[in-house]
Amino acid sequence: MALLLWGTFLIFAPATFAATHSFTTVADTSLLEVAPNNNHGGFFGMNAGTTQNYKLTRALFRFDLSSLPTNTVVLSAAVQLVVTREPDEPPPTITFGLRRMLRPWGEGDKNPPPVSPGAGSGLPASPGDATWNHAFFPTNAWSTPGGASGVDFSATESSFKEVYGVDQSPYLFQNTPELIDDVVAWIAQPQTNFGWMLLCNEEHLNFSARRWGTREDPNNPPLLELEYLVPPVVQIVKTNSTQTRLQFTAWADHTYDVLYRNSLTTGSWLPLTNLVVAPTNYAAVVFDSASVTQRFYRVNAY
Repeated sequence: MALLLWGTFLIFAPATFAATHSFTTVADTSLLEVAPNNNHGGFFGMNAGTTQNYKLTRALFRFDLSSLPTNTVVLSAAVQLVVTREPDEPPPTITFGLRRMLRPWGEGDKNPPPVSPGAGSGLPASPGDATWNHAFFPTNAWSTPGGASGVDFSATESSFKEVYGVDQSPYLFQNTPELIDDVVAWIAQPQTNFGWMLLCNEEHLNFSARRWGTREDPNNPPLLELEYLVPPVVQIVKTNSTQTRLQFTAWADHTYDVLYRNSLTTGSWLPLTNLVVAPTNYAAVVFDSASVTQRFYRVNAY
């Protein structure tokens, strides 16, 4: 924390308490080796792993974090995915990892009938759709079909999970420093947010493929669970010899307590006002009148 000086008033930097929120994907799709120029972006599932015929599948998904301010402090991050279909003869132990995508891709909207052969191979891509061959069909090819480690997606795994079948769902890809680093980078620089690839670590084994719920499946969408802090940035204006104005952005779904005391080290923090939850962000303005020579303020966000 820091102290800010304004005239004869000392302002105590804000204290903040953690908030939690679950984000749903805004884009998700599959890359399908069996139909390298087809798209799967509108389907209610995404595929990752290797089919019984040794054809690779990889899933892409992305969350929109633009509602969070760039000074957000991320305390923990975890991704929840649901397996909705498994092969008849799966290998006993399969692990899947999340790899940060290093380039943009187009979700597409192709939605084959769920009981048709196309359910596992998508439909012919339109311009801008992601396919096994292209980040944006028919140009912007991946470095290699399906994407290349270290070029199209990160060579470092952000989180991984042992995966079995439908009955053990949902699967939580746990908080790691790498997962937090991904989220922090995307909040600070939204233009770099290309999401994650879900990659099977045993692609050499057939029957390792799984179908996972997407945002088109209202019961099983991917979720990003964040615990984070949004420190208020308080501006202080002394309007006259006795009146001071505190101003900051109050974020949606947060409550705020504004406290004061006349000594930094002694005495209790006393309530000046509190601000209730609002559905949208707004500019909060609080006035204080006092004839003391110094006063400390504290803003708690919940």
